[in-house]
Amino acid sequence: SELPMHATKAQRCGGWMLYLLGWLLHATACTEHHQNQPLIGEVSIVTADQAGPALRQAELDFRTALEKVGDASLDPKMWVTTQIDHTLTDLLGESGYQFVREPDNVLVQAGTEVGAAYGLYALIQAMGVVYHHPEETFFPSRPQMVFPLPSFEVPERPDFELRGFHHHTQHPIVSSDDLLRPGMEGSSQRLTNQMIWLLRNRQNAWSFHGLNTLDLQSWLPHLAEVVEEAKKYGVSLGMALSFADQQQHNYKLINALGDNEEQQIADGLDLLLATGLSFLTFQIGTSEFTQPPAGSVVRWLDFSANHMAENFPDADAYTWVHITCDLETVSGENFFHQSLQSDPRVGAWVHTTMFYTLTDPAPVYDCAHFRHQLDYLSAADGQRMQVFFPETAWWLGFDNNVPLSMPITGISRERDIQRILMDHDVMGHITFTTGREWLYWSYDHYLTRSTWDGDYTWRQYLQSIAPIYGVHGQRVAEALEAWTALQVRYIYNENPHIHFYLAGELPQDEAGARAGIIARPPKLALETVMNFGEADYARWLVDDFELLEEMRTEFGRLLAGLPPVESPPKTLSERLYHELFTTLALYVLRIDHAIAIYGGVRAARAGDEAGAGIHQTKAKSISER
Repeated sequence: SELPMHATKAQRCGGWMLYLLGWLLHATACTEHHQNQPLIGEVSIVTADQAGPALRQAELDFRTALEKVGDASLDPKMWVTTQIDHTLTDLLGESGYQFVREPDNVLVQAGTEVGAAYGLYALIQAMGVVYHHPEETFFPSRPQMVFPLPSFEVPERPDFELRGFHHHTQHPIVSSDDLLRPGMEGSSQRLTNQMIWLLRNRQNAWSFHGLNTLDLQSWLPHLAEVVEEAKKYGVSLGMALSFADQQQHNYKLINALGDNEEQQIADGLDLLLATGLSFLTFQIGTSEFTQPPAGSVVRWLDFSANHMAENFPDADAYTWVHITCDLETVSGENFFHQSLQSDPRVGAWVHTTMFYTLTDPAPVYDCAHFRHQLDYLSAADGQRMQVFFPETAWWLGFDNNVPLSMPITGISRERDIQRILMDHDVMGHITFTTGREWLYWSYDHYLTRSTWDGDYTWRQYLQSIAPIYGVHGQRVAEALEAWTALQVRYIYNENPHIHFYLAGELPQDEAGARAGIIARPPKLALETVMNFGEADYARWLVDDFELLEEMRTEFGRLLAGLPPVESPPKTLSERLYHELFTTLALYVLRIDHAIAIYGGVRAARAGDEAGAGIHQTKAKSISER
């Protein structure tokens, strides 16, 4: 059936056009909504002089995708045109686009250059190209490249206006060097690669954390250059900092409390915002667990909002709404919620930690769950800008430095978006991340899809990236979906503390617990189990130890269903499968290790010294492996 006719090229006088020549219409059968129109062919590029870096990058990636994915033996017979028409911004917003079908043309319309680039990347994604990591890309092999076009004449806009990532550079990650150490070898290219990765995945915001170790004289010019580079690709760069928090070398504005604090704040803001930063996110405690004198926080926030509005009107101010449950003001209110009393020009980054959701059990930071953050969302609805600020990797002795396979993270982020955020006035979704290797790239990459389309599920994502794992793809997708379901069952539904038997741990975790400051509970001490009374021991045996044994059976079964890696990986798909298989195997080994350690305690309680030694030897062997 025929597709509808639209305006001719001569009638399209607004804006300017980048012509991408070619694509032979391969099949013209259409659905009710004009979807699934397969296209096939080669492309040759004519780029308008007015195209900026974002659209030029999209055009280059579009051509590269066609060359790597498709068959370049066909004659081009169709135009694909991108058109910038600023009058469409009201309809499509800063990021949106739409497709219009003409007799000899597929038109990608947008109100901005970045929106047009996003439209091209939607087509590239439809080819099966996966920009899963800033340093590598997956191109499927499709000699007869056929892929569906999105709907025609249906505006495509993101569900979140602000979409991106906070690289927590207080932790030792790649961005800690690239962003905070001017002149690092290769950092300039890695920074650009990161910005292009954000563009390719239709993300428009990037945040990092400042440190008090910065040499401002050399660093501020470096930061200004990074800000300008980010803007080329439609990326707003922002910085997290504090007023008085000095935890983990936090960059703080006030170095002497009580000594002309507002002038110290003003001087610091002027230095930072002169670089062109798009936003600042303020931490308001003196640490995650301690607070400044009463009345200070609202005063600092109000002054900052006013100073920024008067001197840097294009920069936004936010406050980091942490989740610590037992830190209260003198009036008994949650300390981190007092930003609700501040100037409404101060937006909020409503935080959750680790893989946890807003509603499921979350036994960290002296909390049982994070439902108090729902109270904040509700109170701030319509009153100030709100950004949801969850995590995909925490790093500090917990998850990806072990590493652990935690696909529960994907379903957690899906639950928050679909069950909570869509019912609140939340304009942004910024994800706290501290690592992308060992499958952690998949949690970040999933969020590039779901922050654009809030209905996009973790299951859909796993199915969509199955080809990245080559011949094992479908089995991997099914295994990860089942792995996710098991983690939801054991961690959220049966025993929220069972995860801590497998999580990494630092000496600070034990020291913090002894001091009553528990960011995350440490493992149950062996002497505690040894000295349990009979009733407590019987309860522990069923709730914890036997549950670990059940988990070993279930997760081990899923691992056994995947082919082991028998030779060094050569292709990208083989390497990614090796990474996946190794990560899953490590998870099972962590369960084995916990069973061996606590099995030794069981033997010791029974007076079986030889048996305890055998368990200890096994645990040491697992550690060495």
